[in-house]
Parts: sequence; structure tokens; C-alpha cells
Amino acid sequence: MTAQAAQHGGADSSRDSRRASADAAGEADPAHAAALPPAPDALDTLVGYNCRRAYLAVIEHSMKHLSEHALRPASFSVLSLVHHEPGLNSRQIAKTLGVHPPNLVPIIGALEARKLIERRPDPSDARSLGLHPTVDGRRLAVRLERQLAQAERQATSMLSDDERQTLIALLARIWAPKRP
Repeated sequence: MTAQAAQHGGADSSRDSRRASADAAGEADPAHAAALPPAPDALDTLVGYNCRRAYLAVIEHSMKHLSEHALRPASFSVLSLVHHEPGLNSRQIAKTLGVHPPNLVPIIGALEARKLIERRPDPSDARSLGLHPTVDGRRLAVRLERQLAQAERQATSMLSDDERQTLIALLARIWAPKRP
């Protein structure tokens, strides 16, 4: 085991001990040592770590399109939701997206200031204001949804269409609300 691996207790310790065993057995050939499979990294076994790494790989492809319109993923999520479900109020949007309502205030304010969404009284409850996309908001949502779908296909090009759908379904089982 290397001093660095021993000091950090890292995942390299099992690989180093296998190499030390190979060296003791007279197999000190560097080509042989390099051919050893990498030891499993503890992080590689964590769902959260793998989800985060996959997210970063996918979002890298998407950010180009979002940044061209000065949007972040959360802003796009709100715009897309309002486009597909016009009339939702901010509380309903927060619940759907799984965020705290106060965190939506600046996002909704920025989208409204850019004239991408607007507030309108709810016809069934005058005390409530529903959020609706403007014409520009609808156009942008449609364009970005198309661009982001293409960016995600590029980011996941190593998967077949069936694998991509399976991945989406499996991830949704983790984050979707439990149904009775």
C-alpha cells in the first residue's frame, strides 16, 4: 500500500495491496500492474454521487441553450411548467417542483419582469393569482424544450432509447411522491 493511500484510507488501498501481492509473487511487471482492474471506489457505489455526476454531464449540454436566454435550470422549470399548466399559482408550482415557496419568489419575479409569464386572477378564486405564459414565454418554452431534449439526447448518446426511458422511469421512482 502506498503511503498516500494508507494516509487517506482511500479506495486505492485494495488495488495497492493486490499489486504488492503480485510483486511478492514475482509479477512486478509494470504492464501487468497497470492491467489490474480498478478497485471499486466507495463513491461509485452511492446513488446520490452517481445521480449528481450524471446530472452534471447532462446539464453541461443544456446550459449553453439556457444561458443564451439568461435562464437557469430552475427558471426554465418554472417557465415550462407554466407553459404546460397555465393558471397554477406559486404554491402549486412550488409543490410540483418540490421547492419552498419563498425560493420561487425571485424566479417568478424575474420571469415576470422579462415578460415571459404574467399573473392573472383565478376565475374561481379572485384572491388567488394564476401564472400564465405570455406569447414570448410560450415561444421560448417550446424552443428551449426542443433544444434541451436534443442536448439531453447528445449527453446520453451512449444509451439506447429504451435505456434512456428506463433510466428516466427508475429516477422518477426515487423522487416521485409515493402513491398508495
